Amino acid sequence: MALYCSEEIFEALSGLRFPADKEAVIGHATKKKARRTVLETLKQLEEGVQFGDVGAVCKNVKVVCSLEVYKALQGLRFPAAKDKILTHAAGRGASLATFTALENLPEGYSFNSVGEICERVL
Repeated sequence: MALYCSEEIFEALSGLRFPADKEAVIGHATKKKARRTVLETLKQLEEGVQFGDVGAVCKNVKVVCSLEVYKALQGLRFPAAKDKILTHAAGRGASLATFTALENLPEGYSFNSVGEICERVL
């Protein structure tokens, strides 16, 4: 399951009254004792936006995170297996949320592009 719209995010935001901005979203998730990776992911939300529902939050995080995945994997030579992808991302200083998402890639599979990787993590 992709990190960015996982059950954990839905659970962390259950009961939150919308519309809500980034501060309200993170505050609510913090009060619900969401895991660190969920909070790190939510911290990437765009400032100054009023989110109408959980889906809007996930959509915003997904766009931001996909850009982070591309940044973390810039320069990676393909084809690449999960271990090579993780080593490359760690060397480029990938955020905790991005690295966690990449850790969820399937084992024993060789990826041929960043786009193919993003399809599996987003």
